Amino acid sequence: SAACEEIELALKKLPLFAALREQDLKTLASEAKIRILKGGEVLYFEGEEGIDCFLVLDGLLLMVKSSDCGKELIVDFVSPGDILGLTMVYPSAQSGVTVRAQKLSRIICIPSPLLNPFLESNPQLYRELLLALSERLRRSHNFSRSLAHDRAQVRVASALVALANRMVDCNNGEFPVVSLSRQELADLTGITVETAIRVTKAMERDGLLDLKRPYHIGLKSIEALRKISEERV
Repeated sequence: SAACEEIELALKKLPLFAALREQDLKTLASEAKIRILKGGEVLYFEGEEGIDCFLVLDGLLLMVKSSDCGKELIVDFVSPGDILGLTMVYPSAQSGVTVRAQKLSRIICIPSPLLNPFLESNPQLYRELLLALSERLRRSHNFSRSLAHDRAQVRVASALVALANRMVDCNNGEFPVVSLSRQELADLTGITVETAIRVTKAMERDGLLDLKRPYHIGLKSIEALRKISEERV
């Protein structure tokens, strides 16, 4: 089917599955499903067990943790090509975060019971999975640390730099463009939409951003944004 072919093609692009034989990839693709999440819909909750493996095809998801008082902290975002459910290497582990779609997203779902036998029989696949898990933890730590900054300008710059590395469209070769509304940027950085508009407008005046198209943020100077993101109190 077309869905099965799309899944197989997506899996082939990932270093994680490079060690698998062609037939093994076809087996995974035939059992996997594509799930559509609406904006605000939860993929899985913090504390949930038995998480399957998920691969993001398109869209944007947020990884959030809840404090004792109920406040949410965004620890990372998940964009196309990213893998979720990496804790499946520890069968009894609970999810440390809630994963929620920020916008309409399509996800490939691979049942853990299907993937576990491949992990047990293929040491290289297991090593790649552990490397991916380590990288996710490092990335989440860096992203959440940048969002802990008091200044909204630093938060916005940090988010845009992170998005530039993982979620950009081409703009006739001029500069990368992030497909994100100001409301979505505000949600991602934990600020109000009014603040997000004010900060991005100021960055546009300074020649860092291009905001001419709705739902598109053109990154005219990633290096300047990176310098802002590295500011400390």
